[in-house]
Amino acid sequence: MKKVLVSLFLAFFVILMAGCESETKQAQVVQKSPNKQERLEPLTLRTVEGKSIRLNLDNKILISDDLKGKVVLVNFFATWCPPCIKEIPTFNELYAKYPDKFEIVAVLYERNKDMEELKAFIKEYNIKFPVTVGENNFIAAKMFGNVQKIPESFVFSPEGFMLQKFVGVINEKALEGFITGQVE
Repeated sequence: MKKVLVSLFLAFFVILMAGCESETKQAQVVQKSPNKQERLEPLTLRTVEGKSIRLNLDNKILISDDLKGKVVLVNFFATWCPPCIKEIPTFNELYAKYPDKFEIVAVLYERNKDMEELKAFIKEYNIKFPVTVGENNFIAAKMFGNVQKIPESFVFSPEGFMLQKFVGVINEKALEGFITGQVE
């Protein structure tokens, strides 16, 4: 019995440290992969407030008229994921501190999330940045290299070039360095 408990604890610890994995393998959305000459069409993500964010990822370059000129963080998260929740205060702080330089697109990685429950989560954690919902979020997960673990985040320069990919809790100092242009 003691060995079983130790094994269970170790398994839980490894999963927690690596990031959360989708409890229902939600990333198993099937989408035809484009060949190297073919460009993906822009994808429209919908926010909880009903706004649209159009984006495209072409050869690790983020193309979006909605996000031009700012450092952009695309963050795949879930409401049930402790590391995802841990990142929220950092995101709120940097989003407020650099409103003209930094944009966040939080991509909810949960299917059929009750909107009232999600709105309560947003209110509880005082989320100030856009949170997207819907099936296109899972197409976006495929577009971003088949996201499998959460949180998983991608940082892009104001010109759209991918600067960094983070799996697990994001490094706050590194993220702020990308925003201010003082990357170490």
